[in-house]
Amino acid sequence: MEKKLTPGELNSRWERVLAETDRSVKNNPGIYRELKSLAGDVARNPLDITDYLPTAKKFIRLLTI
Repeated sequence: MEKKLTPGELNSRWERVLAETDRSVKNNPGIYRELKSLAGDVARNPLDITDYLPTAKKFIRLLTI
């Protein structure tokens, strides 16, 4: 089990994640837009069970580019 993190350690991790996210978005704006659109579609519309696996695979593909 991981040790409990101090507020300073959590804040440091959060800042690194935000910086990495910002860099990824700037380096891959098209992928970011596609992810944002796909997430919005999933949030707004019911996802049919037959669409679940293809949608999950698309998220995975986009996140690993």
